[in-house]
Amino acid sequence: MEYISLAKTRLADLKESVEDMGLYEDVSGTDGTPVQPQCQAVQDVERAVNLFESTGRISATVMEASIFRRPYFLTRFLPALLTPRVLPVKAGARMGFIEALKKADKIPAAQYSSYVESCQRQRQQDSRVVCLDTNDDPLEVLEVQLQKFTQLVVDGNDGEMSAQLSRVSHTLSVVLPGSPDEPIEPTVIKLHIDTPVSPELHVRVVDMILRNFCQCVLDASRANPPNKQSLWASRFVSVLHGNSQLLSSLVHRLWDLFHNQGSFLSSVHLLGLAAFVVHLHASMSHSPLVQLVPPLLSKPVPVGEVLSLALDCSTHANMLFCVRLCVAAVCYGICKGDSLPPQQQQVYIFSGLYKKLVYLIPRLLPEARRTPISAEGLGDGHQEQNLPGLWSSATNTNGTWRKAAWSLWRHAAFRQLEHTSQYRLLFSEWLVNEFRVQRSEDALTDPERQEYQQWACLELYLPRPEEQGGCGGDMKSLCSHLLGAIMDQQLTNQSLDKPDHRVPDTGTCLPDILSRLQEVVYEMEVTDGWKGRTDACDFLFELLSQRCSSGVSSAAPSVSSELSLQHTVNTWNRVLLALPAVLFVKVKAEGGRCTLDCTKLIEHINQHQRKVCSPAGVLSCHVTAHFLRGMLCASAQCSCPREGFNQAWSEISLCCPLLLTSTVHWWEHLSPVLLTLWSRLCDEEPLPEHLQLLTEALHWAHSLDKALLSPPAPALLLAASLHCAWRDCRGDSRGFGAVLTILRPEGPTEYRQVLVFLLFLGVNDYLSALLYPQERSCHKARAFCTELLSVLLDSADWLLIFQSNKQGVYQSVTMVTSDEFTRLMPWAFYNLLLQQSAELLHRAVCCPGFLHTAVLCYISLLQLFLDGHTPALTADSSEQQVEPSQILSATKQFLLRVISQSSPTALSSSQLRELETQCADLDPEVTTALSVHLDPHSLSPEMDFL
Repeated sequence: MEYISLAKTRLADLKESVEDMGLYEDVSGTDGTPVQPQCQAVQDVERAVNLFESTGRISATVMEASIFRRPYFLTRFLPALLTPRVLPVKAGARMGFIEALKKADKIPAAQYSSYVESCQRQRQQDSRVVCLDTNDDPLEVLEVQLQKFTQLVVDGNDGEMSAQLSRVSHTLSVVLPGSPDEPIEPTVIKLHIDTPVSPELHVRVVDMILRNFCQCVLDASRANPPNKQSLWASRFVSVLHGNSQLLSSLVHRLWDLFHNQGSFLSSVHLLGLAAFVVHLHASMSHSPLVQLVPPLLSKPVPVGEVLSLALDCSTHANMLFCVRLCVAAVCYGICKGDSLPPQQQQVYIFSGLYKKLVYLIPRLLPEARRTPISAEGLGDGHQEQNLPGLWSSATNTNGTWRKAAWSLWRHAAFRQLEHTSQYRLLFSEWLVNEFRVQRSEDALTDPERQEYQQWACLELYLPRPEEQGGCGGDMKSLCSHLLGAIMDQQLTNQSLDKPDHRVPDTGTCLPDILSRLQEVVYEMEVTDGWKGRTDACDFLFELLSQRCSSGVSSAAPSVSSELSLQHTVNTWNRVLLALPAVLFVKVKAEGGRCTLDCTKLIEHINQHQRKVCSPAGVLSCHVTAHFLRGMLCASAQCSCPREGFNQAWSEISLCCPLLLTSTVHWWEHLSPVLLTLWSRLCDEEPLPEHLQLLTEALHWAHSLDKALLSPPAPALLLAASLHCAWRDCRGDSRGFGAVLTILRPEGPTEYRQVLVFLLFLGVNDYLSALLYPQERSCHKARAFCTELLSVLLDSADWLLIFQSNKQGVYQSVTMVTSDEFTRLMPWAFYNLLLQQSAELLHRAVCCPGFLHTAVLCYISLLQLFLDGHTPALTADSSEQQVEPSQILSATKQFLLRVISQSSPTALSSSQLRELETQCADLDPEVTTALSVHLDPHSLSPEMDFL
């Protein structure tokens, strides 16, 4: 220190500034011009680098300057040396000199890190920069750098590892350069799960990185468990986050490995990839989100969640790979976070992989199901605390996955996580996993799968509290979960919201879960007696009602909501047919006698089944038979089964016309089965009168030409029977029309009602033929309606079926067909009329009340067009149908002509005011025509003069 002080004093005496003096003598300058300090530092750097390149050592002058002239060294020499630049792939003399100074602790760590980051930014800002040294293959350089990094990990040299990672990061930026306009903030990675978009170069780089990481994990684990290792793995993964192209390729490669090639990976690969996923998840805050393509998920999700989705558990082979990878990952995470606080421990244990184990280990290891669990974890001394033993079981290449999984399952740290909400496998999640299993490729046989599912439903999730994802001991909750999962599985199977796309309808565990539902429903009925069945009926119908109402708007249902309702009810019907029919008809005891209560059944059919019938107006044969079987079986519990059924069917005939018409429609197929069932239930009881009446009505309809007296049946039942007779005569409307003359409206009133109901059924067929010509003949349906109109035109009753709010005795027709068909009745009205003969049209116009109905139908038709609800016509062009685009203009011309030819008494004053009000905004021309022709007193004096 005295020498340094004396030297500085002497220089001060000579008026020489130490800070402005260079390190080396300048032999080039002869004119005595002083060199600027900045230039002097640059010259010193060049001389020092040249000396280092020739000798391979730092010159003594530089070392002395770092001690004796430290201000100059830090403020002039190092800034000149560490000027940001585009670094070459292979380290040159300058980079070697910098690394030597850093190793000698002559460069502050912060200044060195700033230099490396500035160099990387320099490369990102100039995408046209290329490697100046073309003799070195960047991939070969990367491979050498990674191999050196592996050796540094084994040696435990922390400082050198960081420097080597900086070199690796730089090389990666050369091999996979980012776009110049690439945002610095994390972006969303698009993961193409069907056709990976990573180029071959990217795949080679990624495979090189993953192989190196796996080797590092293996080498490091031979010496120390994860909690005793350095932070090399976290730093390694952090380096990868700086390159979006690389990270995208990594995610694509990991998805491909996990989803498609898991069975080909060795134990070493599994261990390394498991550790890699753990650190990738731990650095989630720095990772971009991932969007699956096609968009199977509604929004981008973290990388770890995507990789968890890639682990398919549908087959035996996939289950084994998944459990091996997840055991390694969770063991690594538990060991890595052992010395950390509980909250930080969970950073290294990804909940998605943990839940896979909670699902798979009891499924594949029956002994795990018998392990008692207490609030604190495992009971009866089953817990293990040995952390080194846990890690050794995961890394033991001679051991089996069963031993490793069993060791992990019994470990206290693993069991404690299950009592944290984010690691808890909910019953709904368990059901989703179980539905993805392919029965033909399951690890369990059919009996083993039944035993496992019964354990999971009745022993694991039924007693578990609801706040912990269970059913809280409530059988209804268990039934609700099972039913919801069954319907969700079939509904979502029609969309693409699963990583494995669509699960095939055949081969899934749907039959098994249906069996579990049947067992639960049976247990509810047996344990609770008749009360259980009553509650189950209301409960099941209420569940369906909630699902249907959640997706449909009552105001103006869209096409998507109607399709959703159709899928929901069709899926429900599959479940309904798998459950006992008697479950859906309640038996109530009043005054010492039992009667049938079909209220819920009627509401269900009217509110839900009616809206999705195909064809409209007819329940499927299976559903109709199921409901009738339920009524027969329930009536057998009454003191007088025959009377009980007759009373219930009377209510059905009045309040549920759809079930009535459907029964008539399918009676030829249903009668043998139902009659046999009745004989078995009540062998000495005669057949209920209403069932006999069905047979009699059909016989009458088929024998109408013999002038038989009609049976004492409701008009709708007789009309449905006649409709069946017309269908059975293969639509021969001319021959059938001759028969209809017997039922002319001039006869008894009930015959007129029968014909009006029959016309409604015919119009319903006509609408179906217009919308679905491939299923029905439009020509035959129109001819049938024409025959009926020719008989009915002298009576005004036929107009009532086209007025949904004024149908009187015909009000029940709205409960036969769907809401869509009811909305389209005005369209059918004009579509049918405009194709009739002039004579028939004249008779129709002269019918009392025709003008009022015609204007109302026109208003409704116009509103249909404005709302976009008029369907496109798909009938064959050979049938000469009126196109929808032409219907409105033709209808308006026809209506204006009818108005001009009508007398002022065609409408009452109140009817005229009502129609004028409704037409005022929709069609002023029609409003004017009504006023001019039907209300002359409303004309102004000017109009009178004209």
